[in-house]
Amino acid sequence: MVPAEASEWTSWFNVDHPGGDGDFESLAAIRFYYGPARVCPRPLALEARTTDWALPSDVGERVNLCPTRGFWCLNLEQPRGRRCSNYHVRFRCPLGEGGLRGPQGLAGGGGGLNVRIWGEGRTERMWAWLGGGGSFRTKATGEGWSRGAEGALEGMG
Repeated sequence: MVPAEASEWTSWFNVDHPGGDGDFESLAAIRFYYGPARVCPRPLALEARTTDWALPSDVGERVNLCPTRGFWCLNLEQPRGRRCSNYHVRFRCPLGEGGLRGPQGLAGGGGGLNVRIWGEGRTERMWAWLGGGGSFRTKATGEGWSRGAEGALEGMG
């Protein structure tokens, strides 16, 4: 057992949206889309929240969590008339093995980062990467803006 002070959380990941059978945030898909170094080889724990930051118990949904497989919420397992919310997940890893300061985390000089953008009455999520010198660039367009890494992480939860 690794003590909490010898471990750290990764950033949040969201690779699926609810629909069809439910919401699935599998560790294999996260490693595929975000890169294998973003999550340690053997995660110690997994946390899931809705994209509105609520816990599954707060919204009354039955979910399944397995640190080595990921997260899944099945519509068939929900109370009558309910469907799964959209979830994002993060993993607890031993220090230096894939958390925020791991080999591809912020202190590692690269890696992906989920950024929330607020504007015109709506919240959008986008994928960004942290380049040298603390500048952000969107993966889709390559456009970016300078900002210190500390300021970029404020209020992200």
